[in-house]
Amino acid sequence: MATNSTRAAFALALLTVGSFALAACSSGTPDDGAPAGGNGSTSAPAEQEQEQETSEALSVEELGAVLEGAGLTLMSQDQVDEVTASAGSGITYDSIEPAECETLLASGTLAAEGASVAMGTDQASGTIVGGFSYADSSTIDTVFSTVTPEAVAACPEYTATTDGQTVTGTIAVADVTVSGADSAIALHESADMAGLNLATTRITASKGNVLVTATAVGEDGTAAAELVSQIMADLP
Repeated sequence: MATNSTRAAFALALLTVGSFALAACSSGTPDDGAPAGGNGSTSAPAEQEQEQETSEALSVEELGAVLEGAGLTLMSQDQVDEVTASAGSGITYDSIEPAECETLLASGTLAAEGASVAMGTDQASGTIVGGFSYADSSTIDTVFSTVTPEAVAACPEYTATTDGQTVTGTIAVADVTVSGADSAIALHESADMAGLNLATTRITASKGNVLVTATAVGEDGTAAAELVSQIMADLP
């Protein structure tokens, strides 16, 4: 059962622009730390891309075992289904200002369709982690190419309306490092809606055809980065 802090983290994940999406990416090697707050993206070698495209997706059980191995408490399948159903549709905005933020806000949906999905929580740090494995790497490629550091720089603050409510928020690239990832990103995000003001640090990383995202309350992404690094190391 998730604690109040992890529930709060997920509530903000649904409100903020980067809901299980990516805002900046950089590539590293399995032996080096990949700085998640990179200034651009680097394409993987053609051989690696081909390998990712033809790799078999991990099962839910295999993903769950990796998350448990990193010390996470697994969410039940019913909870995972509820999360993916809620986040998959994203939020429909009636208006967005500035206009440059539209792409970022529109990208805030959970790319769970066609994926094996497992999720877990770390009660000590108030972090929620999702693991997504795909039959090929095209979804991951799309996620990493949708939102760029330049797009984040063009939208440091935004105001939007949804269902009669006004949402104000901020977005910034976070400077954290994830070890063992092919690509990794991180965001500091905040959102204020109906008197609720929360801030998160979100880290997303990929290895092969697996995408992992960790969202923690607050601006300290150290614990989340360590969790994601451990998961990267344990992935086959």
